[in-house]
Amino acid sequence: MKFPCLSSATRALLMSGLAQAGVFEEHGYEVENIGHTHAVFSPQYLKSFVFLDLISFYPETKIAAIYIAKNDEEQIHENKLSLSEIFVSLCQIHDFGSDDMRGLVFDIYEDLEVNRVIGRIRSSRDLGPKEEVEVIPGSSEWDIILDTEYYTRMLQVTNKQVIKILLMSQDRPDWGDSTYSVDRIYFSFLASTNKASVTGMEGVHAETLAFETRPEVDGEDEETVLKAKFAEEEEKEIRSLATISNYASGRRLAASDMAGTLAS
Repeated sequence: MKFPCLSSATRALLMSGLAQAGVFEEHGYEVENIGHTHAVFSPQYLKSFVFLDLISFYPETKIAAIYIAKNDEEQIHENKLSLSEIFVSLCQIHDFGSDDMRGLVFDIYEDLEVNRVIGRIRSSRDLGPKEEVEVIPGSSEWDIILDTEYYTRMLQVTNKQVIKILLMSQDRPDWGDSTYSVDRIYFSFLASTNKASVTGMEGVHAETLAFETRPEVDGEDEETVLKAKFAEEEEKEIRSLATISNYASGRRLAASDMAGTLAS
């Protein structure tokens, strides 16, 4: 395959994306992509009717969001990919270096225990059920969050040093005009000054790209700017989540109809 009109860097990234897509196919996984969001399905997890992983990437802010990660519930099989392998493969499609992440956000999905933990932390600070909480190293709350499975999952996809944790809430559109609220854990990382290599498929030279901190802002100001920009980008991406959710519902309905037809 040739891309004569593209720069060597763009060719490398495109070929890398094609290679990573091949990784999923070779291992029997299916990936649906809408906008920044990727839905990963596995035949070994509820027969591919339900998301195994639902992940979004925002290269401009260097923040990723993991909405769903059910890899621990996937059956062990010869071609199984770990959350780490899936995350890194999707990163390369976006030219998104996991070592350069500024933040990683997890939805608290079907986890009432952690919902209660976050609720107790808010209550201890006399905060409302949706107010943001900043958790700093050395606090008892810090240890509580690091003891959750979300910190364990974070360690599976990056070795970045966590400098701050934010407990957040986001309203999502539901049926009609209604909304529902989702608790979230935001891990904030130190900025990286290192260069990140974008690795393409075998035999393709991938140029090294540098990710620099913007000079006009730094420290707390930069984090505030990044978080605000991320919120703006993700607000637009919520439509993609709704579209992919409808797609998954359609898969389940089609499978149910087929099962009924075969049984009759």
